[in-house]
Amino acid sequence: MPALWPTPSDWTTQSRFLDVKQLFSTRRVFLVLGILVLILALVFAVILVPPYLQSLGQGTVDNAQVNILVDNPAQLDASQEYPKTWQAEMAMEQVKNKFQVEFRHCNLESLTYDKAYSDQLRPQLAELYKNQLYGEDVFLITASFTTGEKDVPSGLEPNTTYEDYQWVVGDAKNAHTNISVMDHGFLL
Repeated sequence: MPALWPTPSDWTTQSRFLDVKQLFSTRRVFLVLGILVLILALVFAVILVPPYLQSLGQGTVDNAQVNILVDNPAQLDASQEYPKTWQAEMAMEQVKNKFQVEFRHCNLESLTYDKAYSDQLRPQLAELYKNQLYGEDVFLITASFTTGEKDVPSGLEPNTTYEDYQWVVGDAKNAHTNISVMDHGFLL
């Protein structure tokens, strides 16, 4: 009568205790299942990630028209007046950067620095932002932009064009650069 249990010397030859083929086929099943799970995860990522990224869309500034309305730019750059034309251009680049981040799904159409208009409002701006400024170095840039269909910034209506939206720019105390965007909106 055969023994129910193999003797210890026969364990390596008995298939029910250690079957190398079965061990590798089990690993293969887990490997195939792992690959299938990875493929499904990639498919879901391809399906779900693009709409999510689109919802995080930045504001568009590529076609923005930039206007610097100054009587004599060369004379302004030679004088001690603030801002110089290069400072106004630098401020407009900062406005564009801030617009891209904060005005999702919106299209910036134009930025305008009108020296006469900005100088007229400078005393009021200096008073409003005196705690944030070095001296009275503040000026105003106006913008025209259109909001998108959805996810517009708080306080703005979808599919609406806004004119003369104000950006207050100045020499801020806490800025790493000598010009920074301090505020924006319909302020004055």
